[in-house]
Formats: sequence, C-alpha cells, structure tokens
Amino acid sequence: MEWRRKLQYSPSHYLVNEVNHRGYVIKPVKVFRELNKSAVGKETIDWIVEKDINIDLIYKWAPTPWTRGRVNKNVTQIFIINTRTIKQTAKTIIHEVTHIVYGTARTEETNSIEEEFLCALRSQSHDNPEMSQDEIQQIYRMIERTYSYLKRDI
Repeated sequence: MEWRRKLQYSPSHYLVNEVNHRGYVIKPVKVFRELNKSAVGKETIDWIVEKDINIDLIYKWAPTPWTRGRVNKNVTQIFIINTRTIKQTAKTIIHEVTHIVYGTARTEETNSIEEEFLCALRSQSHDNPEMSQDEIQQIYRMIERTYSYLKRDI
C-alpha cells in the first residue's frame, strides 16, 4: 500500500473511466495494484503522480484493432476493448507514460523507432524484468517490422 501514500488524489483521479459505459469496467485501484508489482510499474506510478498525468480509459472501439493506447501531448487514452485485462492495461499505461516522459508526446514531432523500442522494452519488463539479450533483440526486431515507417534517431 506504499503507492497509496504517493498519490495526492484517489486512483480514479489519474485513471478516468469513460462516462456512461455499462458492462465490464476496469477499476483504477486494480490497475495501480498491478503497476505496483514491478519496479518499472512503481516508477510509472511516480511519473503519473509527479506530472499529474490523466489517463482516459476508453471502452469504445479503438482507431485500429491493434491500438491499445495513444498519447497526444497531454491526452492519454487506453482502449480497454483491445487491452482486455488489468495486466495488459497496466503494461499499456507503462508504454504510453514512457512516451510522455521520454518521448515526443511533449512535442509536435513524430516518434522514432528507438522511442517505440524504449516504450516496448519498459512495458515488457513489467512481466520480465531480467530479459535476456535474445529477448531484447526480438523486441527490437518486432518494433522495426511494426514501425518501419518511423524515422531512426541513431
């Protein structure tokens, strides 16, 4: 429960469920509990609180079937219909908050393959904090294939 002491407001202040949604609803407190299970999740909680990041939990269809979340400057949306579980929702939040803290979500620029790799690496480390070099390379190759249209920073 140490994460609760860090919060200035209730978890529902940071993770806002869509209004007028009926049916399956992910409770913000459960997402925070899931985030608290890993070092990267705890760091994400710290960033959410420090930067007062508000995340909208959207239950409508996402722009694409594979879009789990997106960030546009200070608007963060998580598409629950594509994340489906609390664990995947937490991993998506880690990914999107990483865009805010390290990435181009703060600017008008488009992101890069390296930024997507960093976000993917952080979200995957929620489940597997001690990834092997092969697993890291596999994530990078997947990002290169998925985001081949993005620029490279290196």
